[in-house]
Amino acid sequence: MGLYELHRKETCGEADWPLRSLNIRVSVDADFGETPMPGPAQRRAILKGVLHALGGAEEQDVTILSNPIASFTQRKEEGSAWTRPEGIDLRVVKSAHRIVNEVCKRSQSGRAVLASELVGSIGLSAPTIGRLLRPGEQANEYLAQYLVVTPHGRTKALDLTPQGRMLASKIRAGVVPS
Repeated sequence: MGLYELHRKETCGEADWPLRSLNIRVSVDADFGETPMPGPAQRRAILKGVLHALGGAEEQDVTILSNPIASFTQRKEEGSAWTRPEGIDLRVVKSAHRIVNEVCKRSQSGRAVLASELVGSIGLSAPTIGRLLRPGEQANEYLAQYLVVTPHGRTKALDLTPQGRMLASKIRAGVVPS
């Protein structure tokens, strides 16, 4: 049985946010029996076996051995856990969260997301989106901490604040209702 190592570094994109990079190091014990194989053939066979094994891997297969930010993250999450804002109907909060999540998805291309583009695509009507983006509305006061709204002709351009990006990741993770 031979011992091999697979080492790969990956830089993650915006779609993987908040994950920035991965440094993968896998040790592989491979048994080719008594079959003589040249080095390149061994590497190809091992890579094929590793890819096959990883294709069926699940979240439970990952074991956290060391996490230097775990204690920091736990303290931060204890102090900043999402709580439902008082005085706002949960349906309105969920609509605001749908806007934040959709702006996060669409802004990955780098261009401005227009409020008019969201009408119908996320199950909200133009009056509902208008009410959520109208200054002075209670729902807008909640949404303003997560969304930057700038005039863009007859519509509005939308972008996320850093808190908005964090909220979008919590929405995708299912921690926050949407």
